[in-house]
Amino acid sequence: MTVQVKDGTLAGYRQTASYIIGPLLVGTPLQRCEFSMTGKRPEGTRLMPMLGDIKLRDLSTADIRRWHKTVAAEVGWYSANRAKMFLNAVLALAAEDFNFRPPAMPANLGRGKPKAKKPILTPDQVNTLLRAARADGEKGVYVAFPFLAGTRPSEQLGLLWQDIDFDANVIHVRRMQERDGSITDMTKTVAGTRDIPMCSLLRNMLMEWRLVCPRLSGKLHRVLPGLGHRQAWPLPRIGGGGPLLYWNSAAGSGCRRSVASAYPSLRRTVPGIASSPRCRPKASRLASWRNSPAMPAPL
Repeated sequence: MTVQVKDGTLAGYRQTASYIIGPLLVGTPLQRCEFSMTGKRPEGTRLMPMLGDIKLRDLSTADIRRWHKTVAAEVGWYSANRAKMFLNAVLALAAEDFNFRPPAMPANLGRGKPKAKKPILTPDQVNTLLRAARADGEKGVYVAFPFLAGTRPSEQLGLLWQDIDFDANVIHVRRMQERDGSITDMTKTVAGTRDIPMCSLLRNMLMEWRLVCPRLSGKLHRVLPGLGHRQAWPLPRIGGGGPLLYWNSAAGSGCRRSVASAYPSLRRTVPGIASSPRCRPKASRLASWRNSPAMPAPL
């Protein structure tokens, strides 16, 4: 069986594996980014050994606990727990292949820093927002789309006009946009490849947007491309039609997250949740798109 893995996903696996094998650079997040990209250790930092030099038969639960505590302190709780999950899977495979008893995973490692609960807009707030987006012919579709379709940012920005079926009122999600703006013909998960029904509001907005959407080399390409730059009236925009990036460069911004990274929370609102792969069967039995409580009144 052939399994496709995106380059970005594979890079994440390798990064997590490096936290297990080591050595780990002790420094700031920006210094770790620089070390990962260049391979050169920044001044004022040091390398700390991880578990890579310990043989399986000598690995103990106490070793894993100390290692997890170090990764959590130097990198973060999420990375430490993800690395522990990888280590647990590797030890299980090694136990099957080499017939040895792996050490038990340490318990009560803590839950890390508490996270604030993401606020979810109420139906009335969504209604108000969609009305404002409907009145904005230039940028309104960018704001309304995640509420009305329930897509991830990468799916939304990777959507092509050939994926929009106005005859069947369906959006075919078959690809996604990578961080560098390129498009890959696969989604984040297998369940992410799906067909999303279009409500009348989204259909009307997309049909109007198609008339003024920035072209790439004079042809329609991306549904939600970069808008380009304004020129003095009545000249059209220039430089539009290409990818719209919403990640900040790690080298140029110190690994900061952009405001648009909050967009995944839009998928959790109604009716966006109706198109989520894990909720689609249940949502289809509960209510139709036309009767969704978050849909605005006819405009």
